[in-house]
Amino acid sequence: MDPLLSALAPGRPVTLHLSGGGQLSGMVLKHGDGWLHLLGEHGEILARIDQVAAVILAAPAPPPASELDAAMPRPVSKDAPRRVGGEAPGRLWNDGELRELADAFLDGVGDAVCAERFHRTRHQITVLRQAHEVLRGNLRDDQIGAVAQGWIPRLRRALGGER
Repeated sequence: MDPLLSALAPGRPVTLHLSGGGQLSGMVLKHGDGWLHLLGEHGEILARIDQVAAVILAAPAPPPASELDAAMPRPVSKDAPRRVGGEAPGRLWNDGELRELADAFLDGVGDAVCAERFHRTRHQITVLRQAHEVLRGNLRDDQIGAVAQGWIPRLRRALGGER
């Protein structure tokens, strides 16, 4: 069998450009003896293969989503999910907590102790300490990271320096 004709498998959607300038589209039903049998939107079409100038092979129609979902394995985590409560490190700071944290900084309490006391990550406490030191005048804005710089207005507002 001609390798080009083997690409015209039954069920494959195609568009035929005829040598006379016309165009036919449909789904291949079968081919043989120089003829191509298509099912188009207006019914069955018989086309002579030697009258075809070009064939555009469309991708076969994808299977329905329900079949794809059934065939795909479901992702399963090896670890049991851990429920995060209100003490998660990502929770919002309220102004009272920020004032307490600033007092702890002034009392010389370390970052690790503050992290445990306020149920936050040590890195978050370190970032807030840097912003606090800028407010106290011990550091300049350009000496700290962008995240710590973002905390300066919030700390200033919480500590009463700006309303």
